[in-house]
Amino acid sequence: MDHKIQHKITTWIQDVFKNRNYEEIKVKFPATDTSGGYAAEMIYVNLVGVKDGKEENTSIIVKKGRDSSVLQDTLNLSRAYASEVRLYAKYIPYLQKFAEKRNVKPFDNIPFCYGTVDTDNQYVIFMENLKERHYKLHDIEKPIDLNHAELVIIAYAKIHALWLALRDQEPKVFDEFKGECGPNFVGTKVFECIIETAHKELDSVIDIYKEKKKPHIIDKLTTLKQNYERLLSDTFLNKDEIIWFYDMVTVGTTTICFTTMKHKRFLTELQL
Repeated sequence: MDHKIQHKITTWIQDVFKNRNYEEIKVKFPATDTSGGYAAEMIYVNLVGVKDGKEENTSIIVKKGRDSSVLQDTLNLSRAYASEVRLYAKYIPYLQKFAEKRNVKPFDNIPFCYGTVDTDNQYVIFMENLKERHYKLHDIEKPIDLNHAELVIIAYAKIHALWLALRDQEPKVFDEFKGECGPNFVGTKVFECIIETAHKELDSVIDIYKEKKKPHIIDKLTTLKQNYERLLSDTFLNKDEIIWFYDMVTVGTTTICFTTMKHKRFLTELQL
């Protein structure tokens, strides 16, 4: 890893953990698998804080937006990076308090966020390393099974429900958050990439059913492919549903997942 990046991370960590009042902070960068960040860098850090002669160990993942101008500007990922920072720094903490006041436990599957950085086109999140709790990142090259897909959808449904509750019970806060989201991704390079990726995935599935000689399913999948761009665009632009939140925080598979959920009636008609 570049020594300049290590120096930056060490400096940021000193600031993020200053409220722990450590007498000394040691930062180590272990050699480990850093895959899984996709559009971001994933950097593993072992932090050792010394207080009253005792050491406290904290395993951290530093999720850092890539510095590439192609990603940040051409693909408009700087907006996605900034949105994710706001998610962890502002929205999740607020929703947690909102839910707790109503005796609801909202999130049991989001890594704890120690702090964030959003300055000079640097977008960084310091979060709990879930590998320490034996969580594993799903292999993107393998299909997800139904049990794990259900866990993901239920988790998203919970946060979706919280935003709906916030819209109804604290509309001023909801409008404030909504106003921070900026324009949607429709018409951007990211949007084009999502469409292209979805079409390729659907083509792969269609090929499978061609081999199985299932023309009725092929027809339905082909119809879905033909309508996918419109469905995704409607998802981003629909102001009656709070889809702006998902547009703001997520792209790729998450967006595809919510497009499928939102247009359940369409998919039901297709019997998919």
